[in-house]
Amino acid sequence: DGFATTSGVVVLGGTNRPDILDKALLRPGRFDRMITVDTPDIKGREQIFRVHLGKLKLAREADFYAERLAALTPGMSGADIANVCNEAALHAARKDKDSVDLPDFEAAIDRVIGGLEKKNK
Repeated sequence: DGFATTSGVVVLGGTNRPDILDKALLRPGRFDRMITVDTPDIKGREQIFRVHLGKLKLAREADFYAERLAALTPGMSGADIANVCNEAALHAARKDKDSVDLPDFEAAIDRVIGGLEKKNK
């Protein structure tokens, strides 16, 4: 490959699906370190919610929602939390509301976890 052993090459890779990686990549000597980044705990989710809630027009202060929503969303990643906030805003807009409230967030969590509602079932 043209590199000497002292050339200081660092290769980084990331995946959210380590279960489907080719076993040849995981043999000894390929990657020296494997670092797992878990989903945030309740305090981490609360902080992430505070960031995303700051962009929304809320019926109450962001602190009121951040604590409650963090407790309702175990196992969610930062991307999931951003999706919940976006879905809540869309839900409120569909109902012609002026601001986003807790029922909008609850509907958004259901939609993020369960997917689109099927009208025929």
